[in-house]
Amino acid sequence: MKMPLVLLALVLLTPAVFSADCPPVTVAKAALPAPVHLTYDLTTWPQESFLMAREERFPTAGEFYVTDRGLRNRIPDGVEDKDLIAAKDGVGVASAIVRDLSLADVRVDCSMAFEAKGAPSVLLRAQLQDGVLGKMYSLVLYDKGLNLWFFNGEKWAKAAFSQFDVEAGKAHDVRVMMKGKRCWVAVDGDVMLETRELEFTEAGAIGIWAGEGPCTFGDMRVRYMSR
Repeated sequence: MKMPLVLLALVLLTPAVFSADCPPVTVAKAALPAPVHLTYDLTTWPQESFLMAREERFPTAGEFYVTDRGLRNRIPDGVEDKDLIAAKDGVGVASAIVRDLSLADVRVDCSMAFEAKGAPSVLLRAQLQDGVLGKMYSLVLYDKGLNLWFFNGEKWAKAAFSQFDVEAGKAHDVRVMMKGKRCWVAVDGDVMLETRELEFTEAGAIGIWAGEGPCTFGDMRVRYMSR
């Protein structure tokens, strides 16, 4: 009778293979990236954490100031609505980015409110040189919904949008996630915009922008995965 092949193989193996003294084989596990959470209380305007920045078309970066409702863009007295909406010479516009933070894949939660035609925005993947903003995405909340704009360094183009009624004078919780070519946005807990066709995927700064009317920011939380 022929010995089964499996049994024959076991017999031929050296005893050391089955010895109790033989140490167990261990497989090294690669360290997994851990989430990083950063929180900025904009109601106290932590200026040491931010850098004022401007678009090249504007002479200055504008100015923010703290109110009892949060951080607001400063609008000079006597400015006409048409000039404010058109951001003529940068009037009423203010923008700032988080210092020493460059990310491509990120989740940002921001509490934002606006009055009249105000258009608060979260800046993402923003390129910066000598305080001037270059290529970037700008997620704008306004009375008719959301616009995701892309600035290619020369002109703005709409990358995605969603139309729905947004109540003025009320703080809205906006969550935006960018990962590769995908962008996903929720407002007050409801997903309102999604696209998988982002063309610009380089890492850049995170920030806030205000203009076209009074805008208010409560707080901002940034979440990303450590490398």
